Formats: sequence, C-alpha cells, structure tokens
Amino acid sequence: MNTLSVKPGALTGHEVIINGQMRNVGNNPITSFDISWSDGVNTYTDNLPGLNIPSLAVYDFTHSTTLTVPDGANAIDVWISNVNGGPDQNPDNDALDATVTGYTPAQHKRVGVEEGTGTGCGWCPRGTICMDLMAATYEDLFIPIAVHNGDPMTVVEYDDNLGISAFPNMVIMRNETFGFGVVEDIETRFFQRIVQSPPATLISGGVFNETTRDLDVTSQADFLANASGNHKLAVILVEDGVTGTGAGYNQVNYYAGGGNGPMGGYESLPATVPAAQMVYDHVGRILIGGFFGATGSVPATVTAGEKVTHIFGTVNIPANINTANLHAVTVLLAPNGSILNANSQSFQNLLDTEITGVKEVYRNEYAEVYPNPFGNSASLRLKLENPSQVSLRIFNAMGAEVAFRDYGLLDGDLVFPLDASNLPNGVYQIHLSMDDHLVTKKVVIQR
Repeated sequence: MNTLSVKPGALTGHEVIINGQMRNVGNNPITSFDISWSDGVNTYTDNLPGLNIPSLAVYDFTHSTTLTVPDGANAIDVWISNVNGGPDQNPDNDALDATVTGYTPAQHKRVGVEEGTGTGCGWCPRGTICMDLMAATYEDLFIPIAVHNGDPMTVVEYDDNLGISAFPNMVIMRNETFGFGVVEDIETRFFQRIVQSPPATLISGGVFNETTRDLDVTSQADFLANASGNHKLAVILVEDGVTGTGAGYNQVNYYAGGGNGPMGGYESLPATVPAAQMVYDHVGRILIGGFFGATGSVPATVTAGEKVTHIFGTVNIPANINTANLHAVTVLLAPNGSILNANSQSFQNLLDTEITGVKEVYRNEYAEVYPNPFGNSASLRLKLENPSQVSLRIFNAMGAEVAFRDYGLLDGDLVFPLDASNLPNGVYQIHLSMDDHLVTKKVVIQR
C-alpha cells in the first residue's frame, strides 16, 4: 500500500469513497490482487483481475463499497492480499488505516459562509468552484454568499465591513476569516460548526409590491435557549444567475491553460472570460437591517420558548435584480457580531410565509404624513376607529431604526407634530403600530 485517500470527515449518513494507491515493489508484474477494507465489524473485498502493473509502477484503486459514515470517530483498515493469486512475500507493507469522523448536524442549524470575491481577481474562480461544490453537497445546511469587491456587483457596505483584503478569502459565521486551497479547508470548518446547537430558529415573511418593487420583511426568531445581550436580526438578499454585458462582468482567470492545475473547467476558458460566458451565483445584493443587524430587533433578555418578531424598514429592489432568482438569508447576530444561526428561503417562500402574530400591514387609510417631502417637521394624522395603543418607529434607508415614540392609548381623528430636525436628508420609512394594524409610510426629508 502506497497511500490511502479517504476523507477524514463527513456528515453522518453520507457516503465516503475508499480509494488509494498501491505500488509494485517486486520484480514481477502484478496481474491481479484483492483490495479489502474493514470497519472492525464487516469486511468488504474487491478482486481486481486483468492487470499489468510493472515493477516499481503504481496503481490507483477505488473500492466498489463505500463507507456509510456513523456518528463519531470510525477507524477503518485497508489492505492488499492475494497478489497474483498467492501470498505476498512481504505482507508488512500491505495495509494502511484511517479514521473517518461522522458529524451529526444539530437540529435547525445552518452555516453561513461569506466569500470575498471579484471579477478582477484571477484566483477567484477557485472560490466559485468551492462554494458551488459545498452548496451542492450540503444543500440547505450550507449557505453561500459571494461578497463582491471592485466590480458592478459590489455592495459597498457589505464589502467594507466584511473586511477581506486578499481574494478569494472566506468568512465563516463571521467568527473566522481564512484562506483556502481545497474544499476540505472549508469543509472542516463547516463540520465544526454544523454540530453546534443554535440558540434560535429563524424564519422571515415578506410583502412585495410588484409595481413599486418595495419589499417589507418581517423576521421571527424562535429561541431555543435563554439569551442576553445585544443580539440583532438581519436579512441578506442573495441572487443567483447574475449576468452583465459590460467589461466589469469579465472574469479574470489565472487557471486558463491548466498551468495552475484543474479548476472545474476554468482551465479550458480564456485568461479573461467574457461577460457573455459568465453567470454569477450566490451574489449578496441587499442588506436589510444593515451589516451589523437592526438595532433593537431582539430584546436585551430572551427566555427559551419566546418568539421575537421584528419588522424591518421597507427596501426597494432595483429593476436589474431578478426576484425569481433571489434568496432571503435571515441571520441572528451575537453581541460580538458573529452569526449564531442562519436560514435561507427562496423569494417566493418569503412571500408565502406568514409570521404568526405579525400586525396587518398596508392599512394606509389610518394615517397620513404631510407635507412629503418635508424639512425639519411635518404633521402626522391618525384616524382611529377604536381606542388603540399607538407607537411610531422611523427607519433609515439601510433599515436601521433611528427614532421611536410610544403615544400610548389614543382614539379618534388626531394630528401630531413630527420632528425630524435631528435626521439627515434622505428616504425614510415610518412604521405606525396601532394594536393589530401596521401602517407604513415612505417619506423624504429634504432641506
């Protein structure tokens, strides 16, 4: 036995291939041999006839029986026997062993990985191939997001705060930034985190106006454990199938020609892959609640079994983003900014999801803000059919809450002054909660 190539880890229940390489160190050609492996309970043997392995040559083998990985550390032994139909004169070098660790995902746990990438980065095809492979292998357990730098897909707030300066690099759950050469560099870190129980499950629901392309998102965290501190919720809109026609969508490719090894087909593409041949997946497009999450979206103290709901400010989805290819990634951020759990939903699933206990939205006849646009102040008119507990929240264009007021119990047709003298010019969303109703108003402060 020359080498044994067996993955050191896999999810419980996944299949691991047993393969390796043998070398003929004798004088005579090897025409057949048996390759066997055992997990300590069962033994599986393949007979390989019709060979012609000359003296000192090597032969790569793959066993026909794969290992279905149990949880925990699993020792396996692999050995050669029955060489040319008889015993080996020196059996001492005919066996190798390995350990394959099975990782059982914690219930409701998802792992988010944000990749720093860009079309001007010649090594970045490696990141594309690795992220695609991980997403295909681990499906909804692995959530990939490509954070672009220096190209038309760049979201400045996302790129600046992720803090990657060498490309491609990756950030896993926002608690480790790492470079990588092979998929195993990502996979090993994924295994370590997928087994950690999350403090909460996450789900989001949305209301989308197809005419204005305004999207209102509400997220809910169902806490499985007690939590305290400044936790926050955020949502990232991620798009697959992104294409473009300008030079900024051309992908620089250092794998052209195969001189830097195979890379998922990029070795057969030119040194600069034209935009017409490029399709970009997992592209981070819009941050709802900002990179650091929405302030006040999670109470300072939460007990196990409690559901926390947050209504984000309205965001507008530009016309160049295809909503059919969007995913909404909801994240729960720890006080230190790391991601504790994540969940990805298709855009249609987002719109189909109703968050329990969320107020009815778009009952806009109940409230009016005038004038609009306005400078330092405006008037807020409420038309209440019944006595209601009324509160007001103002969100900026990034979804961060910038003002709050609790008016208490009100009734009737009322007018209040709205003071915006401490807010900079810009577009804002006003959310008025009136018992079981929520009114949203887009306003513009312009001086």
